[in-house]
Amino acid sequence: MLKILYLTSSLEFCGRAKQLALLASRLPRERFECRVACLGVEGPAAAPLRAAGVDVCTLGLRRLIDPNPLLRLRALFDQLRPDVIHVWGLESLKPAALLLARRGARLILSGEIRQPKGLLRARILRFLLDRVDRVVPAANAGAVYYRQFGLPGERIVMIPPGVELAPASTEAGKDIRQSLGLPAEARLLMGVGPLQPRKGFRDAIWGFDILQFLHEHLHLVLIGEGPARAALERFARTVGTLDNVHFAGAQGDVPALLAQAEAAWIPSQTDGGWNVALEAMAAARPVVASNLPGLAEIVIDGATGYLVAPGDKVGLARKTRLLLDEPERARQMGESGRQHVLAHYSVKDMVNRFAELYES
Repeated sequence: MLKILYLTSSLEFCGRAKQLALLASRLPRERFECRVACLGVEGPAAAPLRAAGVDVCTLGLRRLIDPNPLLRLRALFDQLRPDVIHVWGLESLKPAALLLARRGARLILSGEIRQPKGLLRARILRFLLDRVDRVVPAANAGAVYYRQFGLPGERIVMIPPGVELAPASTEAGKDIRQSLGLPAEARLLMGVGPLQPRKGFRDAIWGFDILQFLHEHLHLVLIGEGPARAALERFARTVGTLDNVHFAGAQGDVPALLAQAEAAWIPSQTDGGWNVALEAMAAARPVVASNLPGLAEIVIDGATGYLVAPGDKVGLARKTRLLLDEPERARQMGESGRQHVLAHYSVKDMVNRFAELYES
């Protein structure tokens, strides 16, 4: 039996944590023993892991230089003696590469890298990547950048993310309007993710301001928490949309909520948001997203949704209006997205391919 140690910076509300939870909770128990170590705070993704019988250890790292959590991580390693350490994101790679690499365990990195600023940071990133046995980017665009950064192609493994199919019926999550105090006829647009500037939700509020004068009963629901919430609320108040923009906070069953939306918005300024796109498509909902490399691999422009330039508020509103004005077009795009997810992004395939990677 292989022992797998998953290491992540957080199990908070994000796509990375959801993918980790899906994978670790579904690996065959007769072949793998799994444990999850969370450097920082736990968050919602810890519950499904524990429900599946996966032990979750929270290390409590709160600042860059904090020896006690790192000592606990080393003790956890000595106790488990994993065959594979699977880290999620560069934040988790740093302690793994410094403390755990070259101690008999293979090191796998899931996540993307961005161009480091400055020669010193580039050298540090190169040092970290030299200690990784395999990298698993979420999209082909990520694989291209790893190659450009000098990582040999044989160390890059493409495994598409997985997503569970949400009920196609709009009865799923039907209480979202009631919980927000909205009438039954309210039409919902949804944005999902951490409330951070790079997620582009300020652009979403701006684009919504255009649409609300064209469609009655239209509401924008933002699901998630983050440091930009107060600024977003002030901006919504400034442009006069606060009555129709709702901050729903972190929610447990996001796919069921997305099934209630007319469309999902992913106005990201940097590549990301692909997990939300997959969940929306799995719920048979069209997506209007930023035309960034990772999202463009998932959202088929004109077939499962629309792609617009990052920061293009007018384009976001214009493409969404097509869906609001033509419900049949929106329905067909949603169903096409659901079929696309079924064919290319199943959780079963993702788990099987990671199991093969671990055993190789």
